[in-house]
Amino acid sequence: MEVLILRDDQLANIDDALADLSDKKLILNTAIDIQALLGLLVEKEVVTKEEVDAFREKVRRIKKYRLAMQYINQTEAEIERYQSSPQEHLKEMFRRKTNR
Repeated sequence: MEVLILRDDQLANIDDALADLSDKKLILNTAIDIQALLGLLVEKEVVTKEEVDAFREKVRRIKKYRLAMQYINQTEAEIERYQSSPQEHLKEMFRRKTNR
């Protein structure tokens, strides 16, 4: 039996679902490439794992990456808040609907 993946909202807008899937595919392929490259560099003793970790932290402090991480962290916190308080979630949805 075939397992259906698309949610109702994705099925309703195939173009958006395809664009979202393309973005996810790009992110996954980039992550795979980076892990392969870092693994090769460490394996060939060009760099150590500790050097990679230290440089990763240095890159995280660069403004554009720091701001992106801040956005992700704030969005996750907001989602968690709404998941833990369905009433607050409904109030916010109602507030946004009525303020249009």
